[in-house]
Amino acid sequence: MAMWIAFVEKKVTHMVMVDGWQYSNGAGEEYLQAVLMQMGDRGRTNMTITDQHGKTLKLHKGLRLLTDAFLDVHSRGMDAGNMAETLARLIEAERRYAASRPKIGHGHGLSYDRREFTSFADKATTLIERDYPDVESIVKKVPTASFPLSTICSLDADSETLSLNPPVRAKLGQRTKSIARSQTCTVRKKLRSAR
Repeated sequence: MAMWIAFVEKKVTHMVMVDGWQYSNGAGEEYLQAVLMQMGDRGRTNMTITDQHGKTLKLHKGLRLLTDAFLDVHSRGMDAGNMAETLARLIEAERRYAASRPKIGHGHGLSYDRREFTSFADKATTLIERDYPDVESIVKKVPTASFPLSTICSLDADSETLSLNPPVRAKLGQRTKSIARSQTCTVRKKLRSAR
């Protein structure tokens, strides 16, 4: 699966989700990867997600499909641990995205009905917490950042330059120079040690 996730991150700009995708663990993970890209949590944000008919698959609709499939599989007594983990990761990513969005600004390619998303997230979370407690604890251990690094700054590995993106620069004002200088030094050290 890791190979496909890496392929999606590096090469795919348009993800088409075929009817029934929500029952596939692999397709669920690929969907999560595409959403994370739209949120700015990967190297780029130019990702479009549609259904097989070409209609945009908004985040709240994707979560509804995943939640319904998860509830269905779970109600049949089948192991839905992978689905639970994908759902928990998606819900946590959205929570962090929504909490950070006003601080960073708009324009990360993600529009959705947050109320509907929260309604389905609550349904899924209740069951995950009750029947899959290990999944919830794994997801909660993921380090919390105010927002994914790719939306805060960009790194040019060739010139070893780290640049704060415009909305962040505007918010930080004069503190920008010292922050950028210290972060650039850290990044340069890591790049040199990796070579």
